Amino acid sequence: MASLLIDLSAWARSSHPSASARWKDLVEGDELACHPVFALELLHNSINPEDHQRLRNDLEAAFDWVWPDDDTARLALRLQQRMAMSTSSKSAPGPKDDIAVTDAVVVAHAEVLSERRGVSILTSDPGDLNLLVHLTNRRNISVIQIDGA
Repeated sequence: MASLLIDLSAWARSSHPSASARWKDLVEGDELACHPVFALELLHNSINPEDHQRLRNDLEAAFDWVWPDDDTARLALRLQQRMAMSTSSKSAPGPKDDIAVTDAVVVAHAEVLSERRGVSILTSDPGDLNLLVHLTNRRNISVIQIDGA
């Protein structure tokens, strides 16, 4: 079973010369898992209906899908609360104020999956994801950076 959740930033770097060989190995090794949040982000960027359908077909053919369960939304809300509580003052925005809601949902889903097995998130921009993973207090969730930044 795939153990790396795909982040949109990793997908965007997949054809970069410094990342393409690793990406190919991960795809061929069935190590990547498609999360619906990633799929929504990717499909949102499609340029026309044909592109949307082609991307959707590519995702379905290339990757295992992992679907969030009822706990994912609850855990995402908890992560958002932890972020809010760790920000010193809402009147003085800090680095934690601009973390994407989609990142919180992906990390919450990783937290649910981590109850059964180790899981990693493949990204090219690990900063916010590392912070969110830290807030879960789970030791079997990791963030892996793909080259190509």
